[in-house]
Amino acid sequence: EKARTGIQEVSIELLCPLLNDSIVMKGVRQPLAADFSVPWAAALARAGKLNQLRVLDMITPQPKREPRLYLMEPYDPNKEPLIMIHGLLSTPLAWAELSNDLWADETIRRRYQIWHYLYNTSAPALYSSRLLRAQLRELRQLLDPENDDPAMRKTTLLTHSMGGLVGKALAMEPGDAFWKAAFTVPPGKLQLTPADRTMLNEAFEWKADPSIHRIIFIATPHRGSDFAENPIGRIGSWLTRPPSPFQTFYHRISAANPGVFTPEYAALGSGKLDGVSSLSPRQPTLHILAELPYAHPVMVHSIIGTRGKAGPLHQSSDGIVPYTSSHVQ
Repeated sequence: EKARTGIQEVSIELLCPLLNDSIVMKGVRQPLAADFSVPWAAALARAGKLNQLRVLDMITPQPKREPRLYLMEPYDPNKEPLIMIHGLLSTPLAWAELSNDLWADETIRRRYQIWHYLYNTSAPALYSSRLLRAQLRELRQLLDPENDDPAMRKTTLLTHSMGGLVGKALAMEPGDAFWKAAFTVPPGKLQLTPADRTMLNEAFEWKADPSIHRIIFIATPHRGSDFAENPIGRIGSWLTRPPSPFQTFYHRISAANPGVFTPEYAALGSGKLDGVSSLSPRQPTLHILAELPYAHPVMVHSIIGTRGKAGPLHQSSDGIVPYTSSHVQ
């Protein structure tokens, strides 16, 4: 055909480098070159507004974006999810360079698929953790309705700051520990609608996610940070406005059940407990969470900053979270 018409046909096939690292040509498998940085940089260039949400979503009760899981690549039923959970006053953009570096590592790229969780850091960590638990259930039902994908059996969490508390709660079962700390009466004594009762139970007496088998903590304030109570932290707390659904839910419970919250959780009853004040070392939630055992075996890793200053390790700090708070026994 080419000799007769002088026309040569060429077939172009577009392949995702995250799913294809080689191709068979004339019976021989050939490796493919891949550039992960350019498409990632192009995506980041269109995500500028997301960076503005770090502050804007802290000071408005109507966040521009609702908490959500984002898959950064096509779902692979055989690759373990690596869920990155950002910290206070941050967004998934904090993981941009690391995501790019991990994609460049062939071993990691073959084993993991990267997911990001965006949440409103104006709310306490346990609120965001409840939303993440629900979204993970829904996503798994959507992606793996028959519940037989290897990807859904194991999940690794990579967390920073407050994100460590959000992720840690996924692998725990508190029983009635939080309920007894927050309420003066047992669940059955509260006047609640069926929907509110279900939501309240999920918020205080949840079941662990059995797929969580590894958690990496980066500067996580397991026992709080004095930064939440210093002048800057207090100003931040004063400016912070938790999401409306969080505020109205607990205000509705308090209005229907006067005096139901303990003094330690009075702010929760008014819907005013925010992401900053919830990190105070005096917050009973942190003490309970720090003492709870994991519901199943979990590999735990801690990355702790010390600023390289001389002195005993247990007296060190990264400037925000002290070693005694970020260290896990």
